[in-house]
Amino acid sequence: MSSPQPIYTTENCTLAYQLDWSLTLFWKTLPCADSWLPSLQAALEPDGVRILSHRVSHGDCSMFLLSTLPHVRPTDIARRVKGRLQHLVRGSQPKAFQRNYDLRGIGVTCTS
Repeated sequence: MSSPQPIYTTENCTLAYQLDWSLTLFWKTLPCADSWLPSLQAALEPDGVRILSHRVSHGDCSMFLLSTLPHVRPTDIARRVKGRLQHLVRGSQPKAFQRNYDLRGIGVTCTS
């Protein structure tokens, strides 16, 4: 009799949880429109970063709700978003951002 083969393997399963983050970027001068958002979303997908929502707050802050795959390091999230967004707006704003940013992990805390 042959040994049973596993039904679930890493090749046929995906993770069933989501890592959510809040990222705030501080603009030097906020662009008139966020027409860059669809291009930014498409550019970040291969990096394992998904933009779930975006809004402008306090006049010069872009606030993002992000989701990442487990292999994406927190230090890479702000670097990738700022870098790709700077690339998209560089024609009109060569130095678009202030140096600081705010990144927070968000989600549900399980208690027993």
